[in-house]
Amino acid sequence: PAGPPLLQLLSPLSASSPVARQLDKPRPAFAHLALAVADIHAAYAHLASLNYQLLDPAPRPGSHGTTVFFVHPKSPAEAPLGYLLEIVQDPTA
Repeated sequence: PAGPPLLQLLSPLSASSPVARQLDKPRPAFAHLALAVADIHAAYAHLASLNYQLLDPAPRPGSHGTTVFFVHPKSPAEAPLGYLLEIVQDPTA
């Protein structure tokens, strides 16, 4: 079952931070999209098997006790998503 939506507003910590670089790009809407999964290791293995470009060598600790990994916006090569994806597993969900 899906949980409640979460909107997270980000502010750059410096002019050269990853958030600042994202905000400098001429695109509407949002910098990245986060998707919640029940089994982050299975999600990582599945996306890796489909040749998605994963930006983390393995799922890693995220904020607020979550586990996360990121998917490159130009992935998959045959049909790029166009946005950075954050895959999240929340232990409280």
